[in-house]
Amino acid sequence: MEHPVALITGGSKGIGESIVKLFAQKRCQIAFTYNTSKDRAESIVKSLSSLGACKAYPLNFNDTQSSEKLAERVVNDFGRLDFLVNNAGNIPKPSDWGHITETQWIETLYENLIGHFFVIRGAIPYLRSHTSPGRIVNISSAYGCIGASPVVAYTAAKAGLINLTKSMAKELAPEICINCVAPAHVSTDMFMQSDAEFISSIEAQIPMGNISSPEEVASMVFHLCSEHCKNITGQTITIDGGYTL
Repeated sequence: MEHPVALITGGSKGIGESIVKLFAQKRCQIAFTYNTSKDRAESIVKSLSSLGACKAYPLNFNDTQSSEKLAERVVNDFGRLDFLVNNAGNIPKPSDWGHITETQWIETLYENLIGHFFVIRGAIPYLRSHTSPGRIVNISSAYGCIGASPVVAYTAAKAGLINLTKSMAKELAPEICINCVAPAHVSTDMFMQSDAEFISSIEAQIPMGNISSPEEVASMVFHLCSEHCKNITGQTITIDGGYTL
């Protein structure tokens, strides 16, 4: 496919930024969203302008109507939609389960699960319009597979995203393939600013001995969108160096 259009939510930093840059390098046209990082999003658009069309869209997942209309906006600007990568999400401040408020639960669900569903629902008519299956890749977390006590709302939402992927795979086949990538700890700027002792303790629990890079996650996402994976759907691929084993 020549210059396909990729929509990536949460593309202004971390894993999302790496996905945006890789897809741009692979000659995709890029539409990505940001929430509060407007300046950084505009900087990314400028830096990728020589590679092809790129545009950033503000999006708050609490606004489900805007989430569902996102794909329509992208198609109006780019003419079509080929790939959807649901990367946006937020890890709340760790909190004892006994002190999580209702507001924290609801915000976490919107940012990591509910918002993704409405983006997917809005994109389905456009992704179904191809002769080859459209592609959706959701970014969950390895903790959605095994749980994590300090962030129970986050892990519950990410587990829900994995199950949503499986359920929608049955609903959308054969017109659309939908899969999930579940990284554990990733060497984003945010993570690498953690206490050195904490980082060392995590590395000691990883059989491969290395924390995954954002670029490694991005490569898997791109692979799932390629023609090599047109018969893979409903799967969750964990990128963690064996951490969840």
